[in-house]
Amino acid sequence: MRPMVQKKVSSGDLQLFWKSLCLHVFRTAVENLLVGFIFMLEDLKLDRSKE
Repeated sequence: MRPMVQKKVSSGDLQLFWKSLCLHVFRTAVENLLVGFIFMLEDLKLDRSKE
C-alpha cells in the first residue's frame, strides 16, 4: 500500500469521473434542447391549424 500510487490512481479516476460527468451533462442539455425545440415546433403547427 503505497500512498503515492494510490494518489495517482485516484487522480486518474477523478479525471475519468469529470469527463463522464461533463459528457452526461452535455448530452442531457442537448436532449433537452432538442425536445424543447420539437415541442415549440408542434405548438407552432397547432397555432397555425387553429387559424
